[in-house]
Amino acid sequence: MSLIRQFAGQTIIYGVSHMLSRVLYFLILSSYLTYTLKDSYEYGLYTLMYSYATVIIVLLSYRIDTAFFRFGSGKGNLEKTFSTAFFPLIFTTTFCVGGIILFSDAISSTLSLSEYPHLFKWFAIILGFDVLSLLPYGKFRLENKAKSFAIYKVGNIILTIILLFYFFEFYHPRQGEDGWVQQLFPAWGQLVDYVFIANLLASIIMFILLCTNLKGIKFSVDWTLWKKMVVYSLPLIIVGVASSINQYFSAQFQQFFLSGSMDDNIAEVGVYGAAMRLAALLIMFNSAFNYAAEPFFFRNASRKNDKDIYAKVLSLYSICAVAMMILLIYNLEIIAYVVGENYRAAIYLVPILLLAYFMLGLYYNVSIWYKLSDKTIYGSYISLFGVLITVLISYYCIPVYGYAGSAWAALACYTSMVALALIWGKKHYPIRYDFKKLAVWLILVILLILLNQWIVGLNLSTILLVLLKGSILLAFFSFLVYTNRSLLGELKR
Repeated sequence: MSLIRQFAGQTIIYGVSHMLSRVLYFLILSSYLTYTLKDSYEYGLYTLMYSYATVIIVLLSYRIDTAFFRFGSGKGNLEKTFSTAFFPLIFTTTFCVGGIILFSDAISSTLSLSEYPHLFKWFAIILGFDVLSLLPYGKFRLENKAKSFAIYKVGNIILTIILLFYFFEFYHPRQGEDGWVQQLFPAWGQLVDYVFIANLLASIIMFILLCTNLKGIKFSVDWTLWKKMVVYSLPLIIVGVASSINQYFSAQFQQFFLSGSMDDNIAEVGVYGAAMRLAALLIMFNSAFNYAAEPFFFRNASRKNDKDIYAKVLSLYSICAVAMMILLIYNLEIIAYVVGENYRAAIYLVPILLLAYFMLGLYYNVSIWYKLSDKTIYGSYISLFGVLITVLISYYCIPVYGYAGSAWAALACYTSMVALALIWGKKHYPIRYDFKKLAVWLILVILLILLNQWIVGLNLSTILLVLLKGSILLAFFSFLVYTNRSLLGELKR
C-alpha cells in the first residue's frame, strides 16, 4: 500500500468523524441557535466567549498534546510519554481553572462583560475538562484507534445537542418556581446560559467516559522527558495563542473598533459570526485533515522519501479544499438559509473568508517543517507576524469598512504567513512543492468566484441558474480530476 493511500485512508477515518461532529454542530447547533437566540446580542455574546476559549485552551494545555505526538510516536514510547504529560497536566489545569473561578469578577470587568462573571466560572470548568481530554484523544490517534476517536468526537456533539434541545424545547419550570437548572446554577438569567450549561454537562460526562479507556496507564512521570516536552512546546504556546487571535478574535476587534455602542457592536459580532460559521465548513475540513496529517508526518519523518510525501499531501489537500470552496460558493444562496434571516447580512463575505481559510490550510501543510526539525521557535515568529498583520488591518479597516475589515484582515494574515513559512522552510527544511499548479488553482478559484458574482447579478430564472452553475461545477471538477490523475491514481495502489 502506498503511503499516500495510507494517509488518505487515515484522513477519511479521522476526517469523517470530525466532519460529522462539526457538521452536526454547525447544521443543528449553530443553525438552531441563530433561530432560537433571535437577539443577535446574545449570539454575539456566545461568539465572544467561544473566541476566548481558543486562547485559554492553548494556555491551559501549553501545547503538550503536540509534544506528545513528537515524543510518543517512537516505538514503545507511547504509554511513558502519555503518563509523563497527562498527570502534570491535571495539576496545572486544576490550578488555572481555580484561578479563573476565583478572579471571574475581575476578568469579566476587564473584558467589558461585567454583567456575566458566572459565564467565566462555567467556562473555566468546561475548558478544564476539554483540555484534559486532549491527551486521551491524542492517544487514540497515535494508536490508530479511529473508531474510538470517532465515537467520542461525534458522541460529544450529539450529547450537547440533546441537552440543548432538552433545555430549549422541554425544560419549562412552572411560573414562579425554580427548576433544577436554576437551583444548580443560580446565576442563570438568559437563554444563552443554557448553551454554556449544556456544554458544561457534556464536557464533564465525556471526560469521565474517556478516562475509562486509560486502564493500564501507570502513575509515572519522567521529569527529564517532561522538561524536553515542555521546551519543545513552549514556542508552540505562542503559535497557538497567535493562531487563536488571528482566527477567532475578529469578535473582540469588532467589539472595540466598530463605531457603535458596546451593545450594538456585540450584536454586529453575532451577524459576522454567522458568516464565519458558514465559511468555517472549510476550517472543519482543515481540522479533519490535520487529525490525520500530524501523527502521519511524525511517524514517517525518518523515511528517506518523506519530503516527497509532504509535497503530495499538500497537493491532495489543495485538490479537496479547492473543490469544497467552489462547491460552497456556487451554492451559497441555498446554504445561507442555514442561519436565521437576522444573521444573513454578512453572507457576502463568505468567499473572502473561504479564501482566507484555504490559505490557513496551506499554512498548516507548508509549516510542518518547524515541528519536524524541532525549530518550533520559527513557528512563533511566523504567528506573531500574522498577529501584527491582523491587528493593524483590523485597527485601520474595521472603523471604516465595518466587519468586512475582519475578513480582509484574515486573508492578508494567512497569505503572509504562508509566504514566510515557505521562505524559511526553503532554507531549513526544503520540500519540492508544485507551486505552478498551486498558483493555477488559486487564480482559477478567484476567477470562478468573480464569475459566480456576475452570474448572480444576471437575475436568471431558478432553472437556468441551476443548469449554468451545475455545468460550471461539472467542468471544474472534471478539470481537477484530469490534471491530477497521476496523484489520484496513487490512492488505488
